[in-house]
Amino acid sequence: MYLLRQYIPFLASIVAYMLIGYFVPRLEFELLMLLVIVVFANYYLIIKKFEAHFLYWFSIVFRLLFIVSTPALSDDFYRFIWDGRLLNLGENPFLNLPSFYYNSQLFSKELNSEIFNGLNSPNYFTVYPPVCQIIYFISTLFSESMLSAIIIMRAFIILADVGILYFGKKLLSHFHLEEKRIYWYTLNPLIIVELTGNLHFEGIMFFFLLGAIYFLIQNKIFLGSVFYAFSVNTKLIPLMFLPFFISILGLRKSLYLFAYIGTFTILLFAPYISKELITNFYSSIDLYFQKFEFNASLYYLFRWIGFQIYGYNIIQTLGKIFPIFIFGSILALAFLRKDKQWNMIFENILFAFSIYLAFASIVHPWYISTLVLISIFTKYNYALLWSGLAFLSYWAYAHDFQENMWFIGLEYGVVFGYVLWEITTKKSSSTARLVE
Repeated sequence: MYLLRQYIPFLASIVAYMLIGYFVPRLEFELLMLLVIVVFANYYLIIKKFEAHFLYWFSIVFRLLFIVSTPALSDDFYRFIWDGRLLNLGENPFLNLPSFYYNSQLFSKELNSEIFNGLNSPNYFTVYPPVCQIIYFISTLFSESMLSAIIIMRAFIILADVGILYFGKKLLSHFHLEEKRIYWYTLNPLIIVELTGNLHFEGIMFFFLLGAIYFLIQNKIFLGSVFYAFSVNTKLIPLMFLPFFISILGLRKSLYLFAYIGTFTILLFAPYISKELITNFYSSIDLYFQKFEFNASLYYLFRWIGFQIYGYNIIQTLGKIFPIFIFGSILALAFLRKDKQWNMIFENILFAFSIYLAFASIVHPWYISTLVLISIFTKYNYALLWSGLAFLSYWAYAHDFQENMWFIGLEYGVVFGYVLWEITTKKSSSTARLVE
C-alpha cells in the first residue's frame, strides 16, 4: 500500500494526460484547466520525490501516452501534412498558397477536403523552414492516413527530447550543476502537452541548439555551426541569439560560425529555391507579425494607448517599432554586459527571448517552451510559473476566439511580478537552484 501511495502523483498524471490527449477538446476550457492544475501539481511532487533514473523513464512514459492521439489543442498539424504531401507530389510548398490547389488536378486523395478544411491559414504561404519540411516529407512518404503521419512526426519529437536529455546533462555537468535539473524541462506539462501532444517542433530546434552550444563550448566551430544551422532551419528563433556568440568567441571565430551557418542554410533551402521563395516566405512572416494578435502583454497595452490617441489599431506601426527595440536590447545584452564567459550565454538567451515575448503580438503557450528549457541553466524560475499560467489563453478557443482580458491580466501580472522579484532579490551569479 505504501508503494502505491508513493506512485500516486505518477499514476494521477497518467490519467490526466490521457484525458488531455484523447478526451478533452480545447473548447472544454474548465475541464482542461482542472487537468492542467493536476499535472502541474504532480510535476512538482514527482521531481521532488523521485531519483533521476525514475524521472528519465517517467519522461518517456508521459510522451508515449500521446503516441496515437490526434492533437486536440492545435490544428497546425494539418499544414504539416499538407506541406509533406505537396513534397511527395513533387511540388514546392513555398511556391503556392494552399487555395491555389483547391481546384487543381492535384486536389485528390493526397490533397483532399479533409486536410484543406482543417488548415488555419489556407491563404498564407508556409513559414516552416527546411528541417521541418524534411520531417513532413518523411512522415507523409511512409503513411497514407493522417494518424500515421502524426505518429511519425511525434516519434521525431520524442527522439529529439531524448537528445535534449543527452546534451542537457552534458551542459549541466560542464557548468557544475545538478543533472536532475534537466527534468524541470522534460517533465514540464507544457512541454509534454504542447510539443509532444500538439506536435510543435520547438523540441527539435532545442536539440540542435543545445548540441550547437555544447560543441561550441568544446571549440568545435564547424560541428557547432552545423547543429546551429539545423536549429535555425527548424525554427528561425535562434537567429536572434547569434550576437551573443561574438563577445564569447571573438570576431574571427564568430565570422566563421556565421559563414558556416549561412552556407548550410543555403544548402538546406536549395531544393526550394525559386524567384518567389524569398518574397512568399517573407510575406507570410510579415503578415504574421503585423496582423495576428493573441495572448499579448505589453503589446496590448500599447495597442490600447494607440486606440485612445488615434482611434484605431496601430499594429502595423508597433510591428515596425518593436523589432527595432528588441534588436537593440539583444545588442545591449551581448556587448554591454561585463561577463563574457560561456556561463552567461543561457542567461542572455533567457532575457532576450523574454523581451521578445513581452513585446510580441502573439504569444501561444508553446512559445514559453524556449524559456522553460533555457531557464534550467540559470537561476531564474519564472518560466516554470509562466508555463502553467499560459494555459489560461485557451479561454479564447472556448469562446469564439474572444480573449478574456482578466485572465491575460492575471497571467502577466503574476509573471511580471515574479520576474521583478527574482531580478531584485537574486545575486548576479549566472546559476542557482531551480524551485528552491
